[in-house]
Amino acid sequence: MVGAEDVNSVIQESKSQERARVAEIDGLAIDCMARNGFDYAGPKRESETIEVAPGLEGEERIAAVGSGVVATELWMLDHGSELLGAADGVPPDAQQELEFPEDVTFRETLRETVNVDGEVINGGCTRWADDEYLRLHPERLTRIELSDAYGSYMQVAFEDIRMNRVNDAWSACMAAEGFTGYHKIGDQFDDLLRRIAEIQGREHGPNVVRAELEELMSYDIAVSTAAYTCWGQVESDRQELLDEYATTFADTHRDEIALLKGDG
Repeated sequence: MVGAEDVNSVIQESKSQERARVAEIDGLAIDCMARNGFDYAGPKRESETIEVAPGLEGEERIAAVGSGVVATELWMLDHGSELLGAADGVPPDAQQELEFPEDVTFRETLRETVNVDGEVINGGCTRWADDEYLRLHPERLTRIELSDAYGSYMQVAFEDIRMNRVNDAWSACMAAEGFTGYHKIGDQFDDLLRRIAEIQGREHGPNVVRAELEELMSYDIAVSTAAYTCWGQVESDRQELLDEYATTFADTHRDEIALLKGDG
């Protein structure tokens, strides 16, 4: 019998799988452009990895940067311009097109309309490459459809009255730790994002923004530490409920899961 772990193993794409998929799609787009007379090198996908707490995990990471969302904003203040590349603040993926600013046909062929084997493709070689990849790898479409179905199905689990009890227990624990107003697991992330948006929305210089973000990161560490503690009190009950739903889903979709696992 298939179970929850089987669902997760087939719908979650590994980093190596993602890299291979993106590389193949880029190659298809390059071939498409070549057939239409254009020397296209593909998008420049190199980017700097954002690492706000290198080498730290679990409680040590939380003690250093909390959830990491505020620390990431601080990182961006120092390194954000590096992610934009050298083309006057234009993201690296867009630079390839800027190398041909005078060639309207190039841009149209890449992004708008292209004729492939007598068929007009709206979306250009980029869209054709995406569609061609799905034709060559129908399991990718199965994975996407299964993932969407799983997300919709599992939403019911979060509406289950037993999940409400889990959230109530977590919320009560957070209040006891001194953090009120958080009613379900994850509310602290939404609150942090809201506070970040408020800071960035005010008309202050970068030094003031940095000071406010640094103050918010202290709060992030405190609330994330409490959330981690309270999570430990409800994690097993929450996971048991999610596994129950996931197992039912997996049993219903056993054929698709077997196909993606290569068992059928």
